[in-house]
Amino acid sequence: MHLVSGDVHIVDTLMRDPTTTEMPELRITQRLRLDQSKLGEVGRRITQSGSNGHSILLAMPGSPHALDDQMNTTVQRPLRNIVSYLKQKEAAGVITLPPNPSKDRANVGVLHAFPPCQFGNEYLSACAQKLNFELAKEDYLVVVVVRGAT
Repeated sequence: MHLVSGDVHIVDTLMRDPTTTEMPELRITQRLRLDQSKLGEVGRRITQSGSNGHSILLAMPGSPHALDDQMNTTVQRPLRNIVSYLKQKEAAGVITLPPNPSKDRANVGVLHAFPPCQFGNEYLSACAQKLNFELAKEDYLVVVVVRGAT
């Protein structure tokens, strides 16, 4: 994933389990329909959170040159599958963070994983103006992490 906008510390805080060095497995537990009212609410949460309250990330398949064939399959295939699934359902994936809940209620948030769509592309074009929009040919997700409860 590549940071496009916001605060990377939110990702470090909310997406990691402080009790271990292993990366937790993230599971989509809900879907958010890509209709205007739902997308408007996500947009409002991003705006209200301020620059220190959210992160916008671009998730893309790994480079085939950097990984051997076996690793490449395990990295790229799941992204392609989840992008296809979310496109088919016309929805974003939703994950409540942290993935391993603790007693610390101050560090909670929500992750939204958007397949290629107008909403995600608007954030990419606003935040990363030099980004090459050949992305339309690729499988990618625009990942929005916002601090705070749903």
